[in-house]
Amino acid sequence: LNQNDSGSSWYIVLGGSLEVRLITTNTQTTQTNTIEKASVYLKRYASSRDDIFLNQNDSGSSWYIVLGGSLEVRLITTNTQTTQTNTIEKTIITLTYLGVGATFTETLLGDLPRGAHIITKTTCELLRIQYRDFVEIKERNKDVISELQMNTKIKNGFEPTISKSSPSMPTQARRTSTPDCPNPAEPIVESPSVPMARAGWVLRTLLLNDESGTLRDRKTSGGRTIARRCASGSELVDWLMSLAPSLAVSRQITTGMWQALLEEGVIYHVNGEQAFRDKCILYNFWQDKEGSSSQATAQDIAEAEEHLEEALLALARRAPDAILRYILRKQPLDRTSEDLEQIYEELLHLKPLHHLSNSVRRELAGVVMFEAHPRKGEILFHQGDEGKSWYIIIQGSVDVVIYGKGCVTSLYAGEDFGKLALVNNAPRKYSYVFHQGDEGKSWYIIIQGSVDVVIYGKGCVTSLYAGEDFGKLALVNNAPRYKFRGPNRFQQITANLDVFLRRFNEIQYWVITEILLVTSLNKRVQILRKMIKLAAYCKEYRNINALFAVLMGLSNVAVSRLSLTWDKLPSKSKKTYTELEALIDPSKNHRAYRQAVSKLQSPVIPFMPLLLKDLAFTHDGNKTVVDGLVNFEKMHMFAQTLRTLRYCRTRHLVLDPPTPKCESEVKSYVSCLRAMDNQRILTSMSQKLEPRRS
Repeated sequence: LNQNDSGSSWYIVLGGSLEVRLITTNTQTTQTNTIEKASVYLKRYASSRDDIFLNQNDSGSSWYIVLGGSLEVRLITTNTQTTQTNTIEKTIITLTYLGVGATFTETLLGDLPRGAHIITKTTCELLRIQYRDFVEIKERNKDVISELQMNTKIKNGFEPTISKSSPSMPTQARRTSTPDCPNPAEPIVESPSVPMARAGWVLRTLLLNDESGTLRDRKTSGGRTIARRCASGSELVDWLMSLAPSLAVSRQITTGMWQALLEEGVIYHVNGEQAFRDKCILYNFWQDKEGSSSQATAQDIAEAEEHLEEALLALARRAPDAILRYILRKQPLDRTSEDLEQIYEELLHLKPLHHLSNSVRRELAGVVMFEAHPRKGEILFHQGDEGKSWYIIIQGSVDVVIYGKGCVTSLYAGEDFGKLALVNNAPRKYSYVFHQGDEGKSWYIIIQGSVDVVIYGKGCVTSLYAGEDFGKLALVNNAPRYKFRGPNRFQQITANLDVFLRRFNEIQYWVITEILLVTSLNKRVQILRKMIKLAAYCKEYRNINALFAVLMGLSNVAVSRLSLTWDKLPSKSKKTYTELEALIDPSKNHRAYRQAVSKLQSPVIPFMPLLLKDLAFTHDGNKTVVDGLVNFEKMHMFAQTLRTLRYCRTRHLVLDPPTPKCESEVKSYVSCLRAMDNQRILTSMSQKLEPRRS
């Protein structure tokens, strides 16, 4: 292997021996001589595992270089508690780990104090140089030692910024953003992927060969500084569109192609403050930002032209996602109505949000933010931290770690976490807890461990283990946790109730099916308008159960994602739908629905699953017999719910008889609605009608 060659393989020596030889140029002679002089004073030192190698606040007497093993840099802080307890609490913080090639005790090098403990994590071998010997070398070679001091701080992770003499390779830029204030100008990865790095090289090579001189030195910051080989965003967009007219991409997609390069650190805004924009804002490639003066050779140009089409296709595929990430990294107040609509369209496809209504999704579109964590092993939050965010994984995976147990599970793309701690304003926990009578919002499958099922007054009635599930019925029927327990012949005497509940699902899927079976956009808008009108009629005639069924069908993701259809809907119909949707809002135990129903006159067809929920809550939450006596308070609660149901039918429904042209056909149609209940098929039909925007 030659010095400075890029490594493409890893080798293991099975036999023989090899020499590792360093060849230096004349500019390195001084530093090499210094290292040779220093090597005379270096002494090998060994330490066993878990030794406290150096104590915090001790004065430095030697400088160490790690040859083997690893060490932990640990900071211990003390906090005095209240005077009543008169105790001192110690907090242990791990600052970093030192591996082979790292150095420490930089008090010898200048201004960095020893402010932490150094503890060996494994058996270690180190080189040590005494203070008096190091001072002698430092006095003779101040320039080299100053450079060594800077490199040592950077390598050990104590320097907050990196100097301009950082290695000339596209690495992660200095991160100044926070989750609350993301900086869209910063890369979201530590280093560019191979396709993006290759595409950046192709475009830069062709730009350097461009006769118009798009890339050139320009003055910035009011003429105070000069940016090397930069171009404005508008110029880069124009150049790229003229370079590939066969792709026939819009300016927006072309802007997204450059943004994809900026996200991976291939290009930068000259001041590191702006994402890529189709405006008079200057950008340059990472090579030019770091001072490269290389020119494109004829061979480079020929190779770049050969790979141009491949590079453009790779950029075009990543452009839509790059545009979406740019929008998500904007502050909520800076987002336009088009931005919010694009975010809403994306939220429709996220599985953790399927149970939310369209109005809630639109609210989320205004506050959801994009957050990138490129480094493996980064801790998002600790167990016990206050819940401040709800995360949905778009790409990658997350390990869930519990103190004392290690990694208990892993979450992957499409899954979410952190929601319960955020909603309940509780600290992060390793377990989920919900109570009897709670509203059913999730269906759980146990991967590892066990769950106890507890009923008030009866204690633990059963336990569930890995591979079993729970919460499904409460989610499907919109009922509280645990089944309603009735007489032994419960299934035999509630046949009409079972048919009634099945009819609810049938109407819901009938609404979805009717809309998706229409291929014409204008006719589909008419069907959607009629369904909203049908829901309004259900409310007018106090058929609240059918109202819920129709609205839940319209809020199904297969229908709600049809943005072209909804956009053509008249504003009056949109307003009607919004008002009706507010009625089925499940928050605060269906408060909006309960208030509306309490004002209605009989006859009313109530939302039956909610009445069943009230009965189940009363039954499971109260003992039937207390101290050998009947719990009449429970019976009164039952009676109150049943009185509500009885009131709904105290009067007969009086309507003028309809006079349809084909009454028999209408009755036949209504008695046997065509409905497909396979969500996968419905989603596929929806995507064929209106393909996902790219």
